[in-house]
Amino acid sequence: MVKKRYGEMCEKLRPHFFKLMIHSLTRNRMRIPPYFLKHILGDLSENATLTGPLNRSWNVKLRQDENSMFFVEGWKEFLRDNSLGDNEFLVFRYDGDMHFHVEIYEENGLSRMDLSSTMIPEVGASSTRSHKQDKKCVCQKMRREEKDEGPSKVPVVVDERTRTGSSFINCSFATQLTASSVNRSAVQRLPKRISDLFLPPCDIRVAFRNSKGMTRKVKAKYYDGFHILSAGWKSFVRQNRLEKGDYCTFELVDKHALCFQVHVSHQAATV
Repeated sequence: MVKKRYGEMCEKLRPHFFKLMIHSLTRNRMRIPPYFLKHILGDLSENATLTGPLNRSWNVKLRQDENSMFFVEGWKEFLRDNSLGDNEFLVFRYDGDMHFHVEIYEENGLSRMDLSSTMIPEVGASSTRSHKQDKKCVCQKMRREEKDEGPSKVPVVVDERTRTGSSFINCSFATQLTASSVNRSAVQRLPKRISDLFLPPCDIRVAFRNSKGMTRKVKAKYYDGFHILSAGWKSFVRQNRLEKGDYCTFELVDKHALCFQVHVSHQAATV
């Protein structure tokens, strides 16, 4: 416990700087504040690493322009893969050896949580059957796929500090989309723990809101203890250009309206 607290204290003592994302100024490159350069001069290299949500990393090049230093090559990919837009807020922590840990905050001030250290095994595969077929067939198909491919690990975070009686207030979970999540059928299942703790045991409608504030209503069918996203999910996939391999973090922001803020981290294209 003491070692963990010491590690957390050391992280807070490491040098930080922040940047407000303004498309016209940050879409092609990002300027490191001049006052911050003293912290990296001993390690200075043309290559740097940015580590963001879910502990995914991006390699970027540094380039000097007059008295300023910029992230250049690789920066556009970092913006694209994290779906960053205007007025979002980044905090950079320098961990040494040209390695930066990046925290991302949405326009509403909420942080995109790094969930990689809280892995809880849950079943996250989904069906390739069409929406016209009944829920029983969908779940049977999902079980067959899970048997072949093995269960995916879905990080689920429940903040017990805000617990009131038997009701939890804050939660979030993350998943990597499979082919079944984004193909023609586009069916996705929510983690059982989310269904058990936060959702009523019946067919419901949930709301998914992206980083631009656009909200999409999605039907969630209830079967065998799980909620299966169906009607509306495919439209959400198309609207946000989701593909196989993309990471989605779902954060419950309104328990009564069943509204989830969805943070998307696009899978980097392979070269």
